[in-house]
Amino acid sequence: MTNEEFQKLVLEKLSGIESKFDNLESEVSGLKSKIGGVETRFDGLEEQVKENTDIIKAVRHNQEFGIAKLEALVLNTASKESIVKLDAKFGVLNDRLFQQEADLKILKAVK
Repeated sequence: MTNEEFQKLVLEKLSGIESKFDNLESEVSGLKSKIGGVETRFDGLEEQVKENTDIIKAVRHNQEFGIAKLEALVLNTASKESIVKLDAKFGVLNDRLFQQEADLKILKAVK
């Protein structure tokens, strides 16, 4: 192989390498563009996740508040059974009161 043939062969190989390098550069540029798009979408997702988290916290707080109000309502509400018991006690107390008033009238009449 002569010196000229060697130089042509080296130039051809170098030209091929340059072509491949240019292709790699364009692919890297395309990847950078895609990564930029992914980063933009990720930033949007981060904001959405934060907003969703804040909403969930507010809903949980309202739920806990509602449960507390319901428990207070249950504690302050008389059941049918307790009302029946109270009614029976009031009946007994009324009977005693009536009897005591009758006894007082009898005692006053005796004096």
